[in-house]
Amino acid sequence: MFSSTNIRHCVTTVVVVTTVVIHGNFFLLTPVNALASSPPASPNAAATAPDFYSDIVSPLAQISAHYASSDQQAVPPILNMAMEMENPEYESLAHHLAQLLPPQPLVLIGQEGDEQQESDTILVNPMTATFAGGCFWGIQLAYDREPGVLATCVGYTQGNPLLSPYPTYSTVCAEETGHTEACLVAYDPALVSYARLAELMFDRIPDPTMLNRVGRDRGTQYRTGMYAHSEEQLIEAKVALEKENRTWFGREVVTEVKRAEAFWPAEEVHQNYLVKGGRFGRPQSSQKGSKDEIRCYG
Repeated sequence: MFSSTNIRHCVTTVVVVTTVVIHGNFFLLTPVNALASSPPASPNAAATAPDFYSDIVSPLAQISAHYASSDQQAVPPILNMAMEMENPEYESLAHHLAQLLPPQPLVLIGQEGDEQQESDTILVNPMTATFAGGCFWGIQLAYDREPGVLATCVGYTQGNPLLSPYPTYSTVCAEETGHTEACLVAYDPALVSYARLAELMFDRIPDPTMLNRVGRDRGTQYRTGMYAHSEEQLIEAKVALEKENRTWFGREVVTEVKRAEAFWPAEEVHQNYLVKGGRFGRPQSSQKGSKDEIRCYG
């Protein structure tokens, strides 16, 4: 479980006070941390994480919270699962992948003449992608059903960190922060392509030529976008946008294509909202390959 204590670092600080003499005058230098220099203050340095951060159990949401809370970093383009040894936020995702992926034999070949070593499991380092396709409840379920998608979480991205370093559902819906509702996706590129993920996003948008509107939902928090975690993704997102543009016969698709910024996880109640039953208590299936209609509000 993610909590604010996960991002605290206990370091023994040694303060060195140095005095120098220049032309007979004494100068007291600024105290220096003998172990490391202080990093520049981030916009959320003085902010406190909302209480709901301690309730987050979604594995990918825990990881996004870790990076967003660490100087508002974007989630890396590849999740190095070896980091679970150093970073507790990766542990629950590793456990999730272990349950999701069947063990497969893996042969590790060393130098010539060395014996081959076998392992009972194969390590998958998922790639990440971020898409905004209107209300995040429906698009998360669409991605969860796609074979090759390993994990998802919903949250808020591409906002103004000075307005709200820890956006919440209420502040985003009030259009106070500039964030849009989005879905963070961890996927296996050997099983599903970025182009396919972009296609799924456009499938969820009835008319991508309408700005700040998807279906009945209106507001800047519903603007659509593909937010790339790497230069390669940025190129693929532009290709996907051009492909979609050609289907609208001169009407311009207004979906954003930008580099991914910090992804702030939404409250746990919004994670897998439709699978939990939505507004009307009618759970919807997230089974891979399911073609059941996605009821946006449950």
